[in-house]
Amino acid sequence: MSGWIAGRAALGFAGTAVLVVLGGCAGGAAGPGPAAGPGATAESPGTERIETPPAGDASGGTGADVPSASGPDPEWLDPDAAIRPPEEAPAGGGAASPSAPLTLRAPGSSIPSGFPVKIEASEGTDGPPWRGPLHWSSDDVEVVRITDSGVATGYLPGVARISVVPEAGPGDAARDTARVELRVVPDPARILTVAPPRANVLTGEVLHLTAEVRTIDGRELEDAWVHWSATPIAGELPARIEPDGSFVAPEGGTWLATATRGRLSATAVVDVGPRPGAEALSLLASALPPGPVATFAGLRVFEGIDGRDWAWIWTDPSARIDLWDISDTGSPAFVRSLDPGADRVHDVEIGAGGGWAVVALSGSTGDNAGLAVYDLSRPSEPRPIARVGGDLSGGASAVAVDRDRVWAAAIGDGSLVGFDLTDPAGPRRIGRWQASAARHGHIADLEVRDGLAFLARWDDGVAILDVGAGNRGGTPAAPALVAELPNPVITDPGPEGRGAVRAYRVRRWRDWLLVGESIVGCRGCETGPRGGVRLIDLTDLEQPVQRAWYHVRDAGVRDLEVDTRAERLTAAFGTGGARRLDVAGELRGDLYSQGRETAAAATGAWHTGVPSRSLARGARVLKGSLFVADMYAGLKVFRVESLTEMNDRESTIEP
Repeated sequence: MSGWIAGRAALGFAGTAVLVVLGGCAGGAAGPGPAAGPGATAESPGTERIETPPAGDASGGTGADVPSASGPDPEWLDPDAAIRPPEEAPAGGGAASPSAPLTLRAPGSSIPSGFPVKIEASEGTDGPPWRGPLHWSSDDVEVVRITDSGVATGYLPGVARISVVPEAGPGDAARDTARVELRVVPDPARILTVAPPRANVLTGEVLHLTAEVRTIDGRELEDAWVHWSATPIAGELPARIEPDGSFVAPEGGTWLATATRGRLSATAVVDVGPRPGAEALSLLASALPPGPVATFAGLRVFEGIDGRDWAWIWTDPSARIDLWDISDTGSPAFVRSLDPGADRVHDVEIGAGGGWAVVALSGSTGDNAGLAVYDLSRPSEPRPIARVGGDLSGGASAVAVDRDRVWAAAIGDGSLVGFDLTDPAGPRRIGRWQASAARHGHIADLEVRDGLAFLARWDDGVAILDVGAGNRGGTPAAPALVAELPNPVITDPGPEGRGAVRAYRVRRWRDWLLVGESIVGCRGCETGPRGGVRLIDLTDLEQPVQRAWYHVRDAGVRDLEVDTRAERLTAAFGTGGARRLDVAGELRGDLYSQGRETAAAATGAWHTGVPSRSLARGARVLKGSLFVADMYAGLKVFRVESLTEMNDRESTIEP
């Protein structure tokens, strides 16, 4: 991708001063985005940087005519880190002018000398980053110096006024100047140490470094803020080190991890070894059902109550479900096709330990849209036993099973509707949730576990609901919104088209939410990621935070799940085929560059005399085998094994 993907930058300030320019809106192209985060190293284009919005609310005052907003403690920022260049104006016209007044956020309390901080410029108090170029200046450079990206560093004790002028676009009126004062005080820090002084880790493994700051008399400072950086000694790729000292390297080698505070510095030596765990995906079988050629959209695999293994593969756009006996992974047997009596199949889930299946359908009439329930007491002969339609406007786009409850997403209004399937033949509606009128986007996927629902809401990002967990105000009858997380924004896609990030799939894994995304409509993104997987930390459900991401060049995500036995993310990456990712342990940063991808396999094939590239749309693991539904190549079955196992197996085969 020609640009970076970025979200709103965190405002890391204790008490933040806010100043609003009441003048007109700025025009012209979008201006520079946030500087690289605290302790971050310069990264190559295509790197994702997504941070959380500020948590503060407007409150109080810190000086004349300057309201304030509360927030976290100040953070170190690296004024020399790579800065994203200004956005190019889209073809056909300039960028839209900000609709809200320019708002500045800076420390309301004094900052120690030698302490860089970021002054954020946004559209209004809670709006996105300012979209036009800004001109920064300090009236006393001996006290405070300011970079073109708004990173201010205090030098001598005193007070300096920072001025910011938005650049006016053609035909725009001159802008008012925004100003904010910064007070610099001497830094009492005199002793700085880092622990551990030496460490051995693997690529992709997170090491937590700590810094201790003391005064000349040995008193430890509570405000032990430092700036972290990483310098390779034996290695070429930049390591990632975060403001809290979390270090992770993408390759083997040796790095110096350095904590600095003003003129103080301390260093740790980190030796990084290669990451084990590479896997092999060996093709066991490739199969197509008899009859007319169809396009395959997804699959589910499960062990039936008869003890045999089964795959349901549905087609798109014609509504058909193909049943396969996959007990013999080397020779899957086609059994039959089901006609669900709808225009389109969107999703399939298996419930009650393989005792029944529920299918999400859409159609031109209410009679052939909604949910269809099948009895699987004889898995080879599924029997339709129930139909739900009236409660799901426009049909169902996705469905999830949570014990004896089923939750479905209505296509027409983006609502979430719950049903009790204690009696699968008699589904009973139990509750409904509707997003606000302004944000009732399409729910592309959902997962419900232990009373919590996780929604992939297409253009509207991710939503977390309490649908019966019992501790966040929701019940099955009245689900409650817990948190929302917007999609990342493509801030520099190049001149060929902006495109949009869409949340396509969602899965819960321990304290992680895995969000499968695709970039659509971006003609300038053909040479970079077309999507991927964001890994959201759910330690605090009400404030989810992205910690890591997994992008593959030229491919977006169509399906994903976690192989819990092996601690592997398995994903269908469309043109990127089927892929596996090590998700064991703590996860930070770019997981692909860290060598956590363990295996990848192409899924295309020659089909009816026409060559087909990979278009993997469904990927599931059952009993150590990977099953993939490719759009044109049909059912693919792979043996999943470590490279050591594969080599041992091949060494026993006689030539």
